[in-house]
Amino acid sequence: MLNKTLFMMFLLSAGSALLMGAWPGSSASPAKLTRSAFVAQALELETDIVGSDLSASELLEKALARLEPDHVSWLKTKIRQTMADGRTSFVADGFLQRGPRNCAHLKMDVLTNGQCATLLIISDGNLIAEVKKIPHRPAFERVTHLQPEDTSTQPTAPPVNEASLNARGCGGPTALLEQLCEHLQTSTPQTGLLQGRPVIRIKGEVQAGKPPVLVGTAIPVQAVAVYLDAKTLWPVQFEWWGEDKGQTLRPLLQIEFQDPELNQELSLEECVRMFSYHPEGNVGTVEVE
Repeated sequence: MLNKTLFMMFLLSAGSALLMGAWPGSSASPAKLTRSAFVAQALELETDIVGSDLSASELLEKALARLEPDHVSWLKTKIRQTMADGRTSFVADGFLQRGPRNCAHLKMDVLTNGQCATLLIISDGNLIAEVKKIPHRPAFERVTHLQPEDTSTQPTAPPVNEASLNARGCGGPTALLEQLCEHLQTSTPQTGLLQGRPVIRIKGEVQAGKPPVLVGTAIPVQAVAVYLDAKTLWPVQFEWWGEDKGQTLRPLLQIEFQDPELNQELSLEECVRMFSYHPEGNVGTVEVE
């Protein structure tokens, strides 16, 4: 059985990185987080891409700018999310595919206690379908027909806006970088190797008096780290840290974005397959909004 507080997915809205849903079961631990294999060392950076002598906030803003829609209209990345905060523990693997006009496809398989549940989010730019599948239970489906945005200033804006996708976990690394730009303080960039990969680590405290970058953990988040690829500034990995009962700062959650594919346009046939939702016919609970 899956813990009712287990199925935490990428709710990349303004105040949180993840969302706990009502999922039944146990919180037996399949996941164990250890300190990242980061080895600090001097690296020769490409100044035309990374710049020179940039502060942590400038590097975050530069990394975010490289992922803005003006630069990246198509994005695909594998995702691995590991959670171990002493109460909830799981490993989730999947992928996110984004396309123009707010098309999105997120699929994550969540493993805990030897069982696997699945979350599927699909947006065609007009509606968003959410499907949750838990072992030994009927699947749950919610289809949301979103109202058009205010088109007074953007007459060509599609009905589904980015905030709606972020709220369902389809914001990817862009939404997380936006959060760090807002909430991170006293951060310092440091070059080194992450599992042999040249990166720039930016680690700092969560800004006091602001909403936490991550909510829902048994241990309050105190620090956040992001590892940017030293050549491209792609956000390879995010980490959230907190103090356990022994007052030791340890990682609570880790999200990896692997094998990114940027601006690789899908064919019309591939778009229809990826961004169209067709119910399987065996859904137990259906909500239409």
